Amino acid sequence: TLVIANAIGQVGTVYLTIPEKGTGVVTVSVQGAMRSLDAVSDHGQRIPTGSMVRVVAVTGGKILVVTEQTVESS
Repeated sequence: TLVIANAIGQVGTVYLTIPEKGTGVVTVSVQGAMRSLDAVSDHGQRIPTGSMVRVVAVTGGKILVVTEQTVESS
């Protein structure tokens, strides 16, 4: 059985753009399997397809709350 809270802390990729208001879809590894799950951004910003995100919470029992990952260069 999928426990969606196990996605918290995982890094995934935006599959369908997350709009400023509304949900998109991210792919993230949960319990050893890649899953496509609905997601919203934590600060209400648009996150385009292909962006790396980190899951920070779950809302409504089934929607991931994500923040965009920044790529650090050295």
